[in-house]
Amino acid sequence: MKLLRQITILIIGFTLIYITWRSKYESSLFDAMFYPPLLLTGIILALVTLYKEIKLYLKEKKFFNFAFTGCSLIFTITIAVLINNINTTFNKPTLLRAYYDGDFNGSSIDFKTDSTYILENSAIGFSAYIYGNYKINQNKITLDTNNLDSVIETDKLEIREVKIQYNDSIKKEKQLFQIDEQGKIINNFTIFKITEDNRH
Repeated sequence: MKLLRQITILIIGFTLIYITWRSKYESSLFDAMFYPPLLLTGIILALVTLYKEIKLYLKEKKFFNFAFTGCSLIFTITIAVLINNINTTFNKPTLLRAYYDGDFNGSSIDFKTDSTYILENSAIGFSAYIYGNYKINQNKITLDTNNLDSVIETDKLEIREVKIQYNDSIKKEKQLFQIDEQGKIINNFTIFKITEDNRH
C-alpha cells in the first residue's frame, strides 16, 4: 500500500507538471476537466503521506522518512513557478489586440507593450499559443517571422480604417491587414478586426 501510494504521488506530480507546462502552448477542455480532480487527488495523497511520515519520523528519528513529503513539496513549488510564469506572460499590458472569427475556429493576436506578442489559434475546445517579438511604427507592424501557423503568412502588417456596412448604416472599423514589401494588401490572406487599441 505504501509503495502504491508513493508511485501514485510520483505519477500525479509529474503529470501535473507536464500539463501545467503544456498549458503555456496549448489548452483543451479535456485538460480543464482532468486537472482539478488530479490536483485534488495529489493534495490528499500528499497530506496522507505527510501524516504517515511524521508518525514514522517520531518512531525512527530519521529525516529520510520525509522523502516523499519532500517530493510533494518540490512538485508543488515547480507547479507554482510554472503557473506564475504563464500568468505573468499572459497578463502583460496589451498595446493592441486583433481577432479573426472563423465561426468554428478563430485567431487572435495580442501585441504586448514590451514588444512581444501572443498568437492564439482556437477551435472547438482547443487553443494553441505562439509567442514572438514585433516592432511597430505608427500603423505598421513588423513581426519576427513571416509565417505564424499559416494564419499570418507575412512579417508585415498594417492597421487601416475601413468602412463597414451594418444594416442600414456605415461604420468605421480598424482592421489589421497582411501586406507585401510594397505595402499592398495581400488578397485572400486573413484580415483581423482590431478589438483593443491602447496606443494613445
